[in-house]
Parts: sequence; structure tokens; C-alpha cells
Amino acid sequence: MSAQSPKVKSAEGNSVEEERKSRIAGFESHARSMGIIGEEAIAQKVAIWEGIWAAKQSGNEFEYGAGILLDTATNADQ
Repeated sequence: MSAQSPKVKSAEGNSVEEERKSRIAGFESHARSMGIIGEEAIAQKVAIWEGIWAAKQSGNEFEYGAGILLDTATNADQ
């Protein structure tokens, strides 16, 4: 097993962070195109979509989606 140099690890970390920022910018753009206004509402949508994306990556998409639906239904009156 070969150890990676700090530069390689840093480059990989930067790439992951750049990908995340790009994905979030896309989510924000999508929210605005849906007519969602207000930074708080956009941030909430982005958090939901980012969670769904992460769940898809880990294979837990159904569990996360069901949790979001349940949370939305139980907090609708608040």
C-alpha cells in the first residue's frame, strides 16, 4: 500500500469541494427557476436536495426520502 503525498490528498480534497460547490450552485439555480424566493427557502431546498444526493450515493435513497416526507408532513402546520 502506497501512501499519498499531502499534495495529492489536498488536490483530491479540493476537487471534492469544487464538485460540492458546483452541485450546490446548481441546486440553488434550480430552486430559483422553480420560483422559490428568499435565501432561507432556497437554503432549505438545497439542504434537502443535497441530503437526497448523498443518500443516493450511499444507497439509502428510500430511507432519506421517506424521512423528508414524514418531516414535511408533520411540520406542515408550524
